Amino acid sequence: MEILLEKVDEYILIVDYNGKIIFANGKFLKKFGYKKNELCNININEVIANEYLEIDKISAYKNGVSKELEIITKNSKKIKLESNIFIDEFKSKRSLFIISKDINESNLTKEHMELLLDNIYTGAFIKDSSGKYLYFSKHLCEFFGKSRDEIIGKCDEEIFPSNIVETFKATDKIVIDSKVGKLYEDKINIFGKKVTYETYKLPIYDENNNLKYIVGSCKDTSLQNIAKDEIFTHYSKVISINADESQDSLYELLNRISNSIIEHLNAQGLAINLYDKDNLELKPYITLKNAAKTLARVDKIRISKNEEKAILDGKTYRGFKGINKMRKKTDIEKIDIDNDAIVDIEYLCIYPMIVRNELIGTFSMTYSKEDAPKYNQDTLFEEIAYKIAMLIKNYRLSQELKLENQKRKESEEELSLYLDVSVDLKATLNIHGCIIKANDSWEKVLGWSKAEIKAMHYSDLIHPDDISILEYLYDSNYISEEIKEGKIDFFANTQGIVKINKDLLLKLNLLGEIIVSTIHNNTPVKKGEKIGATRVIPLIIDEKKILEAEKIIKEKIISVEEIKPKKAVLITTGNEVYKGRIKDAFLPVMKEKLEYYGSEIVKQVILPDNKEMITENILKAIEEDKVDMIICTGGMSVDPDDVTPSAIKDCNGEIVTYGAPVLPGAMFLLAYYKNIPILGVPSCAMYSKRTIFDLVLPRILADEKLSFEDIARFGNGGMCLNCEICSFPHCSFGK
Repeated sequence: MEILLEKVDEYILIVDYNGKIIFANGKFLKKFGYKKNELCNININEVIANEYLEIDKISAYKNGVSKELEIITKNSKKIKLESNIFIDEFKSKRSLFIISKDINESNLTKEHMELLLDNIYTGAFIKDSSGKYLYFSKHLCEFFGKSRDEIIGKCDEEIFPSNIVETFKATDKIVIDSKVGKLYEDKINIFGKKVTYETYKLPIYDENNNLKYIVGSCKDTSLQNIAKDEIFTHYSKVISINADESQDSLYELLNRISNSIIEHLNAQGLAINLYDKDNLELKPYITLKNAAKTLARVDKIRISKNEEKAILDGKTYRGFKGINKMRKKTDIEKIDIDNDAIVDIEYLCIYPMIVRNELIGTFSMTYSKEDAPKYNQDTLFEEIAYKIAMLIKNYRLSQELKLENQKRKESEEELSLYLDVSVDLKATLNIHGCIIKANDSWEKVLGWSKAEIKAMHYSDLIHPDDISILEYLYDSNYISEEIKEGKIDFFANTQGIVKINKDLLLKLNLLGEIIVSTIHNNTPVKKGEKIGATRVIPLIIDEKKILEAEKIIKEKIISVEEIKPKKAVLITTGNEVYKGRIKDAFLPVMKEKLEYYGSEIVKQVILPDNKEMITENILKAIEEDKVDMIICTGGMSVDPDDVTPSAIKDCNGEIVTYGAPVLPGAMFLLAYYKNIPILGVPSCAMYSKRTIFDLVLPRILADEKLSFEDIARFGNGGMCLNCEICSFPHCSFGK
């Protein structure tokens, strides 16, 4: 294999799993000035200037990774190479291959630059220090209705109306005075139409700090602003439709939004069809210009269940399409459209309006060949369709809410009548437990007047043995309650780990009519975080059910195990770190995670891969330093020179587990020596935001002694999804 690698035209390095260089081909040695054996056993990160290669990380990529590496020559110069890095077999061992080649630098000509700038959808310009245009892109020429000859070599006042000149001059002055780029948005009137555009301007200075150029890019954001101003500002109006019939109807709001869109886009027609799910029909709701004529005879467009699924899956009714192709490929001819109205129509833009996998309808526009969009605007149109769908969904929900409120009002009136005529003791309480209304039976049975009853709290009238039911539901030492909107919320009174008796919780909820909802068991929480809630579903509940619930919750359902501050020693192992070849990256990570819970690392000890030294320092930290926990990092794999697990075992403590069903963090080790926890943390904790360490640490800090079964239970939910925005601990990881 080495003979073959010497013949290839690339620069080749091969590295073992410890990071040591075990092969460099002749082309590499010649390029960087090394002799044949000078690189052997040197760590790869000693010859790379701009990256720190982590083999564990690279091995996670099936096809390897591509990077631009800066390689250090023998005389300390740096040369950039395009490199492909991957794992493969070398001499029967898994090794890291780095295959590199020179970076090709081509000289771009003025023609290349103009070709590039003329074919992007944003406009671009360059001015000299006197304000004269040196370049004005094709897109901007079309935007302002000018030829390039009318602009190049001239200043703003020679080209544009005074109102536009004032705007341009003002922003020029701002970027020149500040000497930094500026992104701004402004509105101008072009050809009688108000246009919103976004511009970025940047001043360029020469070596003597004199202004040389002003460069910039522009894009038309009118449609985005229509979507924002016209749609979002009408959400409140949609809700208020039900309170005040004089407000605009949904039709009027959608019609106004649609007219703004079609005016800006020069479309020939626009249609919004609403979906009737029960009848599988799309019904024209808004039809403007050409669409009004085209769909004049159409009252519904029938679709099948399969077509509905295809729309939701994005397989149809989506995108910019030629009208003739659509007529050939679909049953559009079966719809009773006015064919004369589409003679001059070349394109149809159609987008489904979907909210949470519910089809609301379709949004479509038609274009002639001359007025069709110059570039793909699918993303923008899909956003507009989604916002219109949200507006319609909001309206429908507000209609349902109006109906529900009406029903509730009628129920309250019936309840009031029931209370007035009932022979039982009946009362209405506010959310604080104070009586606000009581029927006449209170006075007849107990002798209290209505005025006296209204001055009481319900607890004044109930025997202490009966009111204690709430005390059994949760641990009052660590949990507080808040009565709000008909339910009782529970909050953590301290930082800790939430513990849920899941069997009792299920038993209580199976009673029906009484519900208790909590966050996940073993979730770490801060003081003041909501951890659960309870409420009674009906307005009136049978007393027998309350008594059953009281029996169930004689044991606590919700509790919080307090997290207490602890002191830890961090023992970092590895020959490369010990000899200073690699900088330790564990300390800042471990320090941040412990400090989040109010704990601290009092000392770090860096050791080589020497089993006896590691064992000795673990015992020393426990016996002499009197710390609360030991964290060992590095050397946790199964390689022969990774001896940390063996060193921990030699402490003669209790090994709970070596290995855990959690990713990242499978090579985790947990042991106890005289009840002091010893944690062996794998290297993934350096670069993965969340690992098994995040699941175990808070429970250790809450003085919970974890068993092998506790670790095994992590398997269900033990796969971290590495979300772009991490919401841990309020996610599925470790639950």
